[in-house]
Amino acid sequence: MIPFFRKIRKKLADENKPLKYMRYAIGEIVLVVIGILIALQVNNWNTVRSEEKELNEYLLTIAQNIKSDLPVIQNLKNQRDSVTGHAQEFWPLAHKDYYDVHEASFLAQIIISSFEVENFNCNQSGFESMKTSGLIGKIQGTDLAESIFEYYRKAGIINNLVDHANTYSQAMQIDLMTQEFSPEWGRINGFIGDYLGGTIEIDPEFWQESQITLKKVSRHPAVFAMMARHGSNLDIQVNYGEIKQLGARIIQDIETKLKTN
Repeated sequence: MIPFFRKIRKKLADENKPLKYMRYAIGEIVLVVIGILIALQVNNWNTVRSEEKELNEYLLTIAQNIKSDLPVIQNLKNQRDSVTGHAQEFWPLAHKDYYDVHEASFLAQIIISSFEVENFNCNQSGFESMKTSGLIGKIQGTDLAESIFEYYRKAGIINNLVDHANTYSQAMQIDLMTQEFSPEWGRINGFIGDYLGGTIEIDPEFWQESQITLKKVSRHPAVFAMMARHGSNLDIQVNYGEIKQLGARIIQDIETKLKTN
């Protein structure tokens, strides 16, 4: 094709027809410009398709990350609900004059479960990769982007709440375990485990003496403070419920978006 145009140009030049030559030259320039513009447009289309494919891969990873989070969220919420429920059951038990072994076992379970709340370590690999790539700007301002940002923001809120709860509970635990009845409390728990495991029989005299320690533990200010906090502070459960609903909606929105692409 190029030799063909060269022959035409040479012929026009040899025939000394400058006007026709000029027209031809301008036409050739226009063709070259059009070819460049078409090539640039094709390149832009390829770039857009490549970025869209990469973005969809990040979104798919985010959906998979959240899917793996949801059962963890439910489990942590169940644990927290259990702690809250136990805290509410604690009060009538704390004021009893006498504890049988099963009541003492339940009392120990309530207190131990109050010492620490497990943290929520969500999977952020897809979200962090998308932010690093810069492709998150492709969905900036959309409902999906707002939901994704809110999901990980709420995960941070939950962890802050859990950290505060654990800091408080650990301080109460230290206060409780530095008391003079701690060794006796440990022996009682060991006895309860052996008794409920069927390896020993109850010693009435030992158990009667243990009532004093059980009352001291159940009515200690640190235990009262933990139970009051766990029974009334429902922020963690509320946020777990909200993030679970949000995560399910994000998964559905991402799957819908991927189907339409």
